[in-house]
Amino acid sequence: MKFKSVYRQTFTALLISFTILMALRIWLYFSYPNDFVMLDTRETLLSFLMGFRVDMSTLFTFLALPILLAIVPVKRLLHPTYRKTLGILWSMMLLVIVMIIVGDILYFGFVHRHLASEL
Repeated sequence: MKFKSVYRQTFTALLISFTILMALRIWLYFSYPNDFVMLDTRETLLSFLMGFRVDMSTLFTFLALPILLAIVPVKRLLHPTYRKTLGILWSMMLLVIVMIIVGDILYFGFVHRHLASEL
């Protein structure tokens, strides 16, 4: 994909990352509807908003270095090989986060608690 600027490229990568994490949260919601039946619409929307905040915290904690390296305005850092390497690093870190979340969703099906409460 061609981007007009490194900022647009980084913003697009962040948007895709947030979309993936929100899709996983929606998967959890629809996989275990009996656990969320007591929530009304307002509470459900607030829980998704709180989940977005958790996603933001997670992404910016673990991807802070790749984000900073992606937006540093240094000409040498615009080289395509550097950008591809940074994209692979970003993807691998996001993949680890997604695998942990998928494990949490599967664990939730057995004990109806999140993995974080056990750790």
